[in-house]
Amino acid sequence: MAQPLPLAAETAFSQPSPHMQAERAFHVYLDQSRAGEAPSISAFLASYPPDVRVHLELILEDYISLRGVLQPQAGLIAAGLEVGPFRLVREIGRGGMGCIWEAQQRLPRRVVALKILYPHLSFFDHSLERFEKEARACGRISHEHIVAIHEVGEHQGLHWIAMELVPGGLSLADMIAELRERGAPGKDHWLRCARLFRQI
Repeated sequence: MAQPLPLAAETAFSQPSPHMQAERAFHVYLDQSRAGEAPSISAFLASYPPDVRVHLELILEDYISLRGVLQPQAGLIAAGLEVGPFRLVREIGRGGMGCIWEAQQRLPRRVVALKILYPHLSFFDHSLERFEKEARACGRISHEHIVAIHEVGEHQGLHWIAMELVPGGLSLADMIAELRERGAPGKDHWLRCARLFRQI
């Protein structure tokens, strides 16, 4: 015959975990959004205790990121857009946190690589903090193999880092794709890899 659970165990099972509370809160947010009554994300998060808020922020970030992928904000970031002192020319790359554009700066007149944080990530403090840390870290480094940071800023909710543009540059993904197209690596393959990583 099964023994009854101790009182402490009963209490543990009856009290939902912070993660479960966060999932319930997320459904509240969805219901409010569908009704057109959702508060700002920061206000919504602030209405929950810290242990729930940690989980809820991650759930909301995933939801908004996915929504941004499935329903991109058409025309928000496009060629010709003015972002602070820059005019976007063409997209040259994408990463996990943002897209990189070739852009024309008005004063001083120069061409730069402008990294723009994806708009949906700007809702989250830790995403902004990571973006700013990247800019600060790169801004402290001066090396011939690292692009220089010119400026950091924000314009109408778009956070950006203006960097030196390296003409004709290839990403590591581009180089790997090029090597795969060639087939079997040549005799100098590992030597080239060593030289590349020594520079890095």
